[in-house]
Amino acid sequence: MKKHLQYAFLMNADDQLIPCDQASKNFLGAIDANAFFAHLQCLHLSSSDTSTTIILNKTSYSMRLIPIEAVGKSEKDSLVSQLKEGYIVVLQNQVSLSSVMHILSRARHSKEEYEGIFEDYDTGIYITRADGVSMFINSKYEEVTGVQREAVIGRTIFSLHEQGMYMPLVTPVILKTNKEYTVFQTFAGGRYAIICGTPIYDALGESYCVLICINRVEDEALGALVPFMDKKSPKGVRKGLRYVESSQIDIIAESASTRQVLQDAVKVAHYDVPILLLGESGTGKEIFASIIHSSSNRRFNPYVAVNCSAISPSLLEAELFGYEAGSFTGASAKGKPGLFEVAGEGTILLDEIGDMPLESQAKILRVIQNGEFYRVGGLVPIKTNARIIASTNKDLQAMVNKGTFRNDLFYRLSVIPITLPALRFRKEDIPPLLLHFCYIFNQSYGTNKMISAELIDELVNYSWPGNIRELKNVIKRLIIMCVDDVIYPRHYEHICGKSAQGADHTEGTAVQVTGIPPLSSVVEEVERTLVQRAMEKTRNTRKAAALLGVSQSTIMRKIKEYNIS
Repeated sequence: MKKHLQYAFLMNADDQLIPCDQASKNFLGAIDANAFFAHLQCLHLSSSDTSTTIILNKTSYSMRLIPIEAVGKSEKDSLVSQLKEGYIVVLQNQVSLSSVMHILSRARHSKEEYEGIFEDYDTGIYITRADGVSMFINSKYEEVTGVQREAVIGRTIFSLHEQGMYMPLVTPVILKTNKEYTVFQTFAGGRYAIICGTPIYDALGESYCVLICINRVEDEALGALVPFMDKKSPKGVRKGLRYVESSQIDIIAESASTRQVLQDAVKVAHYDVPILLLGESGTGKEIFASIIHSSSNRRFNPYVAVNCSAISPSLLEAELFGYEAGSFTGASAKGKPGLFEVAGEGTILLDEIGDMPLESQAKILRVIQNGEFYRVGGLVPIKTNARIIASTNKDLQAMVNKGTFRNDLFYRLSVIPITLPALRFRKEDIPPLLLHFCYIFNQSYGTNKMISAELIDELVNYSWPGNIRELKNVIKRLIIMCVDDVIYPRHYEHICGKSAQGADHTEGTAVQVTGIPPLSSVVEEVERTLVQRAMEKTRNTRKAAALLGVSQSTIMRKIKEYNIS
């Protein structure tokens, strides 16, 4: 039986789902189509390129929805440009794709080995090296595109592009962004196809090749699109493309409570009023802020996020409002625009606004009331039309009662309050979240790990006090530390130090300090110990950096600084 890596669909302006090829049509008939369509209805968010993980027939799939107006395409292509609106929908089997990516990341294969691996797939497959040299195409790719392997193997995609074969190119964009990329390509003989490319990393974390999967848009699908075409190509297509490339949103919405919050966020996005996002730490407030921006009329303007708790109170106003030249010691001689100026006609997220000093709160209130502010050291008011979204994990009403948060600012910000439920109150989201992050980290680290059903059942019943952020870090730790391919509860207990019913996932012991040594020496010793332990566990600077939550360059600098072998 032929295997499939990818299915593709088109969703037209009337939300009609159109399978692109026979394999996708057969797949739609074999699943709960109503459940699938419910996900689509929930997740097509205006002009946002949205990614999620869904479980269909006990199999996890990565699903992407790309707005027609923003999908990558050739400037000369008219078919997709004539569509008034709609989406391209791509489904990829996570287990199969993780296995393929793992195989590609571990060894250099001969032509015969590639054929043994990929000829069994009824998905068109094209593999290029990171330098753009074509390595392999399977028979299905030849059938879909009409391109023969003898014409491309060993040649670069750039030379083929110059001959008009691949319009637009996929590999350069993927290697630049390190993200999956979907385009609509046109081939000779009036053939159209949806192309989805995925970066593959080797054991050292370096880009090795790009895996490209293809689905032909067959005549039946093209015919179903004709009533929704506008003979005049819409303006602003390229602008939309630039926007979507930089604003991919990952969201899991399996539970009714998450879908309700998502629906509320999209609904209020069209109304130009302040929004206050409430919820515990790690519930995804910044994700929902980006969804609101991407679903609003401001989506083609900047989106700026600032963490109010991460900036020193003495510098917060300079960051938000900018400063004039020479306004304080250390200020740039040219001055600097603030984040409100950078946001322009777009959106600014004031994250953790509950940590903002009272003095700064008064100035934010002035911005909301009058639409203007002063730079630090400035005398001329600057107008702003940026939309304000604020978020916090604190009880602002209680802070108002204590006098630590201005009541007038609270009422100005909370015109539309949206509360994000904690993960323990939306347990239906936990299995797809576990599988989603497992797939992502498999891709990042060149592994092929799976989470057992037994462990998923245990983790569903865990309270997750750190919410999605905690879940993500736990899965990252398990992927890195587990030596077996399938992660069971016993691995979890060994690596995380306790069962899923435990209170937290912290590991190790507290730092022991005798007397009062110089602070610098203590910091150095702790850094040296942590970096050394991380390197002993991972034997890889990239994985050690991920384990410690720092950049790879930081790990390399510390290894040199402390002479760690």
